[in-house]
Amino acid sequence: QGVTEEDDPQAETMENLIDWQLNRKNNFWLTSYDWLKIALIENFGVVKVWWKREETFKRFEIVADEMELAQLKADPKVQIELEEQTNPPDPETGIGGVWHVRYLLRKRSANHPVVETVPNAELYYDPDAKSLDDANFVIHHKPVTVSYLRQQEKCGNFKNVNEAKEGAGSVKKSQYETMLDQAAAKYGEHTDNDPGRKEVVLYECYEKLSLQIDENDDELVDLIVTLANDTPVRVEINTMGSHPFIAISSMRDPHRLQAFRGLSELTREIQDLRTILLLQMAYNVIKNNDRQAFVDFNKLLEPAELRDNEKVVTVNGNPRDVVQWSPEEPFSPEVLKLMEYGRNILENRVGVTAYNQGTERDSLNK
Repeated sequence: QGVTEEDDPQAETMENLIDWQLNRKNNFWLTSYDWLKIALIENFGVVKVWWKREETFKRFEIVADEMELAQLKADPKVQIELEEQTNPPDPETGIGGVWHVRYLLRKRSANHPVVETVPNAELYYDPDAKSLDDANFVIHHKPVTVSYLRQQEKCGNFKNVNEAKEGAGSVKKSQYETMLDQAAAKYGEHTDNDPGRKEVVLYECYEKLSLQIDENDDELVDLIVTLANDTPVRVEINTMGSHPFIAISSMRDPHRLQAFRGLSELTREIQDLRTILLLQMAYNVIKNNDRQAFVDFNKLLEPAELRDNEKVVTVNGNPRDVVQWSPEEPFSPEVLKLMEYGRNILENRVGVTAYNQGTERDSLNK
């Protein structure tokens, strides 16, 4: 929102830009939903906000004169691979030289913020910290391909990629990850032959360390250290002084980053009670739908007809005198009372109550 009336057009433009970046480039509504749901289930949800800059490179081969070659060298988007003189300049005028040039033209393909949820298993943090902002270190580790490392090297973000890819291979996955990745389980035997698809574990570390330039240098400095396996591929000063992670918890602990108990622990015993009661209700319905029969075989003309589930069973006398069903077991009203009691306890514990204002459309929307 603009501070003055003159700022309102620019503020509206920025608002539209942010809305487009979040909703069109990130699907922010679903990301927020996932973030909150993870926090409710696991009592700790983390979202990572970072800026994505990707560049593509297109190779060209041309014949250029001195002026064109100078223009290519002055262009920051151009990376010259080959510069070969094919025709020397005129010895008197010093002009007329011709070069065979092969170069890469850099083009930015992505330049926008990224908002993504981070699995709790991929985040390491200072166990003594009361919040992520107070942590001495926050580390995000995840598997990446050698192709990703090489792309970051071309963009000038990573170094030592050749050394880092020596330890590349098949990253060990948990049973849960293997179950989700059915394609990897089916075609995994072919991936090791492709060097670009081999994986390394990337550790993105945001930490406070003293540079120790001399013996009196004990002041902590914010650093970003990125390791591919054990090889450092990026080390730089964190000029922002912060990390890109935002954490929320459904149950807060003032002395811990993640509380021992969450909503799932508060609701578990109530859910166990409801499960037992629902099983008893289902068992009652099953028993009443499939009751025992008491049969007088002495009044059956052909007992085999009953055993073979024949459609017609001949009896001697009134059929009601031949077969008697076991009495129907009435459903105990105490079960519903107990379930309602458990729901009341649940609402008191979590602080969320249920209201019913009727079946009108406006009431339901409330």
